[in-house]
Amino acid sequence: RVLFRSGEEPLNNPFEDTKNLIPYYDIDVMAHIAETLDLKAETPAGMLSIPGFQDCIACFPVYGASMEPKISSGDIIAVSKAVDCEQILWGEIYLVITDTWRVIKTVHPGKTEEYIILRSINPDYAGDTNVNKKDLRALYLVRGVVSRLGM
Repeated sequence: RVLFRSGEEPLNNPFEDTKNLIPYYDIDVMAHIAETLDLKAETPAGMLSIPGFQDCIACFPVYGASMEPKISSGDIIAVSKAVDCEQILWGEIYLVITDTWRVIKTVHPGKTEEYIILRSINPDYAGDTNVNKKDLRALYLVRGVVSRLGM
């Protein structure tokens, strides 16, 4: 069951312990290139309770089709805390933040140590994007997806 609180609306929360709520940011994260993101400067639009995802630090709506069929436009992703380049799980899906954009892609080793490769899942969005590790501001592992049917 997903619970949402926005603004001053009361949260009908059957759980006494609200520490398990995850901040929901109504900020587009794209399944294609978009502008950058600084979580410290943002205010959550609400809170979500998603059982099994207490280790996640934030949730975001997703727009774009490059990660279909795993992640569709309109879905909500839950991400864990930021990791550094030595902690990357190759082939997994990450929210990748640079100074100029934010994007959701699978992450793969680059041809040299200085780079990573970002790749879409949807074959209609073929082609790799090489990113220099020094340009990364943050990497957030996507831990789960809440699908919104009928979008």
